[in-house]
Parts: sequence; C-alpha cells; structure tokens
Amino acid sequence: MDVAHQTVSLDEANARLPLLRPLVASAMKIHAQLRPLVARLEQLDIDVDRRLLNGKMPDDADRSARFAIGRVQGLYAALRDLLAEIEDLGAELKDLETGLVDFRSYLDGREEVYLCWRMGEPTIGHYHGLAAGYAGRRPVTGLEFSAEPSSAGRRHA
Repeated sequence: MDVAHQTVSLDEANARLPLLRPLVASAMKIHAQLRPLVARLEQLDIDVDRRLLNGKMPDDADRSARFAIGRVQGLYAALRDLLAEIEDLGAELKDLETGLVDFRSYLDGREEVYLCWRMGEPTIGHYHGLAAGYAGRRPVTGLEFSAEPSSAGRRHA
C-alpha cells in the first residue's frame, strides 16, 4: 500500500500516537539542530541542496565547513529515517516546528479528510479537508471516521 495514501479510523490513529510521539519529538529536535548549522553554511556561501544533503562534499570547503557539512549530512540522514518511520505509521508530518501531523481518514465513510494532531495534544480532536489545512480544523466529536469508504455514512449520537 502507498503509505502516503494509507487511511485509518480515528481509533486506529489515536492508538498510534504512543508510537508517534517520540518519533515526532526526535524529528523536531533534529530540525532545531539543523537550522543553525544550515544558516552557518549559507553564511559561508555553501549551498545546502539535495546533493549536499545526500553526501556530496564541496571540493572547496575548508576544514570548519567540512565538519559542519558532515554534521548536517548526519542529522539529515537521521531525520529522513525518522520521517520514514512516521510515514510507516500512516502519518504525514506537516510541520517540524510545531509537530503537526495528519492521518488520512474517511468522514462518515464518504469524504476523505485529514485527522489532525499536534504535539502536546493528548488525542486527535480535530480534522480538516484535504485542501483546508490547519486553519480549517473542526472538532471530531460526534462524527464517524473510518479507514475505508462506505456507501452509507452515519453519525454517532
């Protein structure tokens, strides 16, 4: 199954939060460590592009720059691994600074939506349309979220 399009029920998504929390926390920490290192390299006129992140060392980099580049490359590899683990849980990390995560689900068995969770929230309490984004969050209370579409959606009382 294509992980980017894996869909889950609200119960399944909430059950994955204990596994997700430490992964998101680690990804946020690595992101915070990367930011000043990338800024330092940019001050040295070193382009931090995909080639550099994937292991290419600029020929003209001095010893100090090479050390910073090596650190950036190692942190980026660790971040990439964490993102893969997060995706394996059916989650999409949307914002590394706030720990915003979405899970795809079906609202009332008909409309594909994102169940929206942010680091620090005890459970998933909101959802939004695929194009709506965080600003379009609405409460999940009283609604049915399923992993599969159905021909007849239903509401909980």
